[in-house]
Amino acid sequence: MKKISLLFLLIILSINVNAQVDLGLILEMQQYQMTMSLLNSIQKQAQQQEQEAENNPVTIVRVFPEANDRFSLVVITSKKARNVEIIRSEDDENWYKINVSSVLAGAGSMSYIFTTTSVLPGDRVTVRDVNNQKLMYTFTVPNKETAEYQNYINEQRQANRNFLSFMNSMNSGNTQTSTYSSTTSGAVCSLCHGTGFIDDEVPTYGQTGTKWCPGCNANVPLSHCHGCKVCPSCRGKGHY
Repeated sequence: MKKISLLFLLIILSINVNAQVDLGLILEMQQYQMTMSLLNSIQKQAQQQEQEAENNPVTIVRVFPEANDRFSLVVITSKKARNVEIIRSEDDENWYKINVSSVLAGAGSMSYIFTTTSVLPGDRVTVRDVNNQKLMYTFTVPNKETAEYQNYINEQRQANRNFLSFMNSMNSGNTQTSTYSSTTSGAVCSLCHGTGFIDDEVPTYGQTGTKWCPGCNANVPLSHCHGCKVCPSCRGKGHY
């Protein structure tokens, strides 16, 4: 009788242990499913944001005056670099492709596209979607013979100082390097749209009036300086 009672007790204990093991497995499976569901949701959201950036890209162009009256460009855009085409024309009829020298990946899917020194005074430059030719950005470099030409060069040089400083700091490997990492996490800065820079004002020394800003594609006050200030919201990182 005692042997039967002991056997019955062992059976009961075995059932309890198995039940606890099964419950643990169920809880682990539920936790795994919740984790996978969250990861899938995050991935889907990231894909939606990436597609939105591709369909409605933010695009900024920086013009760098070089020697012999030539210019190079840095195109900053939320569209993938492989889907971007940069062309130039002297007469709006014959267009020539501007070659790309290098590409860097920035925060929030931003691409930094560096071109060769091939833009000339008087050229119209157009940035467009290589697949459907949708216009993303366009501007014209003033003719060399105009009074506006030297002012344009001086403005571009001043506007590019902070940008060059930012790029040099990236190359030196300081904390801002993460801005150009394709694995950088965080939301794109809503103030600078991931570029790390915003517009600012510069002294005009009593002069008044307006000027054409290719970056804004509009007439702006003479004191306007396009993208020449480090973004105070993200401190030049392009993301939060």
